[in-house]
Amino acid sequence: GISGPTIAHALQNFTSQTGRIVSYRLGSHPGRLLISKHENSISYDQSIAVVAAAKTDVSVLIIVDRVSRKYYTNETSWLWDIDFEKLDLPHVKHIVLAGMHYADLAVRFAFTGISESKILAVSSIEEACRKISAFDTEQIYTITCFSDEEKFLKLVERT
Repeated sequence: GISGPTIAHALQNFTSQTGRIVSYRLGSHPGRLLISKHENSISYDQSIAVVAAAKTDVSVLIIVDRVSRKYYTNETSWLWDIDFEKLDLPHVKHIVLAGMHYADLAVRFAFTGISESKILAVSSIEEACRKISAFDTEQIYTITCFSDEEKFLKLVERT
């Protein structure tokens, strides 16, 4: 029973308190950390949709350093459930894969059809930040989980 304009007004002024999107600056680049949930393809697919909707050239950093905060596991078969293929877009200029499971990510990305020239895989989150900050894209998107967010955020300036 609520009118469309009332709903639209409420949503336009809504500010999420969950911290699932964090703004940052890395070098001269503005960035958005899109906190997804490891082992949850729907969560990752939603973050990929945000990147896909970008209006400028972007670089994407995907970090999988620790799979779970709750359990000790190195099981990464869930990476195959994520639609990483949806990052095969003209405005996605670079994709950097990082963290302890960077090699698992690299194998998964080898099956996406995305040009290998766009993809860089490095084990160190610090090195990934150095590499991605050197690219000439307007915006950086970082996709990772709660278990890895602080490792990344300590390397950037929150805005």
